[in-house]
Amino acid sequence: MFARILLIVLLITYAPGASAATNQFIISQSVTNVDTTAPTIPTALSAVGVSVNQINLTWSASSDAYGVTGYQIYRDNVFIATSTGTSYSDTGLLESTSYTYNVTAFDASLNISALSASAIGTTFSSVEEGDGIDGGAAVPRLVEFQVIADYYSAELTWITSYPTRSIVRWGLTPEYEIASLSESSYRSDHATQLTNLTPNTKYYFVILAQNGVGTEFVLLQESFVTKERIDLQGPPNVRNLKGNIDSELVRSLTWENPDVSDFSYVRIVRKQTGFPSDASDGELVYEGDEERFVDSATQGMPGPFYYAVFAYDTQGNSSSGAVVKIVDPGYIEPPKEISPFASTTIFRFQDLVFIQDEKEISYIGEEVFIEGTDPFLIKIPYGKLPEHLKTILVTIRFATDDSLTFSFLLRINKDKTAYEATIDALETEGKYPIDIAVFDYKERTITDVSGYLIVMMLKSMGAEISFGFWKSLSAKAAQLNYFPWILIFFLLLIISWLLSRRKKENIDARD
Repeated sequence: MFARILLIVLLITYAPGASAATNQFIISQSVTNVDTTAPTIPTALSAVGVSVNQINLTWSASSDAYGVTGYQIYRDNVFIATSTGTSYSDTGLLESTSYTYNVTAFDASLNISALSASAIGTTFSSVEEGDGIDGGAAVPRLVEFQVIADYYSAELTWITSYPTRSIVRWGLTPEYEIASLSESSYRSDHATQLTNLTPNTKYYFVILAQNGVGTEFVLLQESFVTKERIDLQGPPNVRNLKGNIDSELVRSLTWENPDVSDFSYVRIVRKQTGFPSDASDGELVYEGDEERFVDSATQGMPGPFYYAVFAYDTQGNSSSGAVVKIVDPGYIEPPKEISPFASTTIFRFQDLVFIQDEKEISYIGEEVFIEGTDPFLIKIPYGKLPEHLKTILVTIRFATDDSLTFSFLLRINKDKTAYEATIDALETEGKYPIDIAVFDYKERTITDVSGYLIVMMLKSMGAEISFGFWKSLSAKAAQLNYFPWILIFFLLLIISWLLSRRKKENIDARD
């Protein structure tokens, strides 16, 4: 009580700029709302020796009008620890020794209950024979076991017949050569997580248990196989990513999530020193499945700010990342003459590989013909670029409005064979300018190449065309308005075929 009165006096004395009337009001509020009732006394305290150096405590929960915050544990009338739950393992004790325990409960206002009734626990003796009931030197039994294997991890849970200290070893062979994990205390319920595993791989493991006097027993020797990860391809990037800023310097992003069945969520990271290269490069600012984000944390702060949006599928694969730069009103880009990057040429536009429906698409000059209803893959073979650090930025401008753009990164694939990105269906016919910029941070160079995507909606018209040449020819004719000439060409072919057939019929009739 004295501490609470002192706190109120300090509030009165040091309240900045407060009048006498205000101070009187604070006193009235503090006295009215202060919690002075302690929680109820913990009951049913139990102290059970489980090894030569550990005693486990359990008790029944206390109650409080405002909620119990935690419990204080006393051993032989000396405070030793606090716990937020109703159990505690006291370790590092002497063997064959009895200890007396008490517990108190406290709330958020630091009201503390009276001591609970005492409970006495005794540690085991290292020479104890054990009777199989209280542990001691008894042989532990495995009561229950479960393993849940994922792609890159596995969770093992098990229950022993009495508290034991378990050790898990695992590996690719029965030698368990990879690693081991040991529990720090004795308990009956056990769990551990094995990480950094490989999909579709068999792992061997052994679970050992130490009884109360430190004797080790083999509980289980088994194996499991991690899940086979069939889908290693990331989902398409989000489409139409746009950055906006208002007069109050509030920045926001809008986009369209990939239209694929296994899409799960997007992750957005932010930087001020260039585009994030992956989902961990920068500050994580959003995760979810919405299509709009307001970055209120940067309100009023000077920019520019760089954002990358990564789409994830249900198996944890991510897209290469769509990117956008949001600049402040009136921001002026530095003159290109002082750019630290010098222009160079290390690859051509035709070095890019475009794949759709699992088929590589042919070029016509610097134009690539894409079906507008399907996603497609863009990649640069790994050997086309130097191995050191680089950023590959691809920008596609809308066919209907050249001032609108969306950009994304090419990221090295898991096989380290190419830098690639999957792009969602563009869905609008037209000619899309596409630019690729490679920033080489070692050589301080930049390579720019450009070309065009010609987007057609053939499938939506029921014209499924699989042969690439005719697909490209049709698109080229549409683009250059050659349809009259193509029509004449086909009419001449038909007339020629009819004439040759009639001539053959006349020859057959004379014969």
